[in-house]
Amino acid sequence: MRHAPGPVRAGARPGGAPARPRDLRRGRRRKGAARLLSIARSDTGQSRRVAGFILAWWNAVDLGGFDIADLFAVDEAIAHDMATVFAYVAGRPVAEYPEAYRTEIEDVIQQWRPDVWAKATETA
Repeated sequence: MRHAPGPVRAGARPGGAPARPRDLRRGRRRKGAARLLSIARSDTGQSRRVAGFILAWWNAVDLGGFDIADLFAVDEAIAHDMATVFAYVAGRPVAEYPEAYRTEIEDVIQQWRPDVWAKATETA
């Protein structure tokens, strides 16, 4: 497995050093991330797609990748929030994961990837 220990842990930078925490929770990024997390914890087709986006960032190897075509299946405002978060990540000099939102992301994992969550918690 690429990330250690377990699939609910955010990834590490090349060389094994942990990702440096930064504050994603600022202004437009904060609002966009909060909206996405709220949507991901709902139970709609858009929620499933938003959850996939967030979980791909958290740990794509174990939680699944994000299909870019899913942008066509969400409202424009949601797609803009996703683009804002994507641009934020793309602008980081090293890999960065949303550790500040660990609790919310673990909720999303439990909801949308219960098999992965069960496996991770039984080995923890």
